[in-house]
Amino acid sequence: CASIPVWPDSLESIARVFADDQNNLKLNLCLLLHLPDGSTEVFERRRMAKHQHGNAFYIPEKKVLATWKTPDRLWDLFGGKYTKKIRKDKVPEIIEKIGDIFSPPNIVDPTVGCLNLHRACSRIEIDPGAIDRDWCWLSVHYGFGENASVSLADLYRARQSGKKYISVDDGWVDVRAVDLKAVTAQPGSMISGQLAEGKNTLRVSRMELLRMKAALEVPLQIRNPTVNKETQVFQSILEMRLPDPIGEISGLASHLRGYQHHGVEWLAFLHENHLGGLLCDEMGLGKTHQVMALMAWLANCGKNKKPGIVVCPTTVISHWARKIRDHAPGICAFVYHGTDRELPDMSAPGSVLITSYGLLLRDIEALSRLGFSVAAFDEAQHIKNPSTQSYQAAKQLRADIKLVVTGTPVENRLGDLKSLMDLVLPGYLGSDEAFRQSYEAGQKGRLAQLRRLVRPFALRRTKSAVLDELPEKIEDFRYCQLTDSQVKLYRGAIDGRGRNLMAQLEKGGKDIPYIHIFALLMLLKQICNHPATIPGMDPSGLDSGKWELFRDIADACLENDEKIV
Repeated sequence: CASIPVWPDSLESIARVFADDQNNLKLNLCLLLHLPDGSTEVFERRRMAKHQHGNAFYIPEKKVLATWKTPDRLWDLFGGKYTKKIRKDKVPEIIEKIGDIFSPPNIVDPTVGCLNLHRACSRIEIDPGAIDRDWCWLSVHYGFGENASVSLADLYRARQSGKKYISVDDGWVDVRAVDLKAVTAQPGSMISGQLAEGKNTLRVSRMELLRMKAALEVPLQIRNPTVNKETQVFQSILEMRLPDPIGEISGLASHLRGYQHHGVEWLAFLHENHLGGLLCDEMGLGKTHQVMALMAWLANCGKNKKPGIVVCPTTVISHWARKIRDHAPGICAFVYHGTDRELPDMSAPGSVLITSYGLLLRDIEALSRLGFSVAAFDEAQHIKNPSTQSYQAAKQLRADIKLVVTGTPVENRLGDLKSLMDLVLPGYLGSDEAFRQSYEAGQKGRLAQLRRLVRPFALRRTKSAVLDELPEKIEDFRYCQLTDSQVKLYRGAIDGRGRNLMAQLEKGGKDIPYIHIFALLMLLKQICNHPATIPGMDPSGLDSGKWELFRDIADACLENDEKIV
């Protein structure tokens, strides 16, 4: 034997797994030989029994003596036999002793194709129960494979009792491996408490239901959907749409583009479900129009007779008042501003109060006694700091739906997003400390999770995304001549500074005087715009062809009541 080569650490004990028609298993004990080139070969243990020498096996085909790579645990578990039959209901016990027999390096025969050990669900299903204005009653089920499922209540109880496997039609579920946190561990969730009380049907808010869907990495769907009112309402909530779509909105003087109409339907869904949101469309896409359309829709359908309120910077108050006057005649705007301000009578449907952040803070005691249908906070970056009194005043304002209207929900830090979400959906993102630990550390996977959580309640479209719906860009080029005084100054600059610079460049041998070149270019630009812009220049008697053209265009725009930016 001394001349026989030895391959140390080259043998593993594995099982070849078969199944019968009743899904009972038969395991044949095998040896897995690891070859020096990295490949493997399998030998039936029964056939190799006569070649066993203590803890080594002689491999006739290789003419080598192989020793164990890992301890031989299967021999004792097989009871010193080469085959072992296992009833389906006993399989989890075997798995617990020897590990997952359905995973490599064990060899699974095609007859076992219908049996699986599930460690991750492929979907989560809800079984709708009752629903009212505030709460949804439902049961949650985790789906595995094609048709197998286990209720959240059963998974929870199995974990609490120490049970490690649950039998399903096509195999078993590894209770320890299934992630329940996306459903049970969301901030402020009452689900764990209800499960601990032994409840199978859970009571959740609409916010919890949508947060559950957003947090999951697998689809959330209705289980065994049937055509009834409850199921339809649950489906519309999961899809974040109204059961009945909004048609043409009366009370608007201008037509909404497709993406704007979609935005109004999203806002209406939030209102109907007492939720809040962030309208974050890019500048120029009509955030103001969408908020006005929501208020007009509420006035028309009679769903909410309370007035609305718009809080914005002082410089934007006139903009909102003018927009409502020109584009939403179906609603009535009251400007609450100035030293002699008084709260108007807003009992008429469609009333909207427009005020500033400064006055919101000063008069919060009076304003907080009112109830509003919609509270829209325009350019909300002014209240992104939760430690300010303005932010606290915004939180005290009572409204059925609070909306943040901003093109920049995150400016410098993720905390900006957290404070705005806390304003419109209190508690949705949990405590400040938990948020910092989870997301502000910048972990890539965590930030992706945060995006999933926020996406249902933050609507942002860019111009490039809705380009097909925007009107064609019209470019009108106008050309003008330099005046005599501009020509004189221009030529003087070229003849003076320009000639000297050209002489320096032609001589060479010195560093290029870039600073003087740029200074000359700036001077020529100022001359072409208007010589009066040149520092130290006496403006009397100076004129500009460009300035005269601008005045003509501006006068024409003012005569036709057109806007100028």
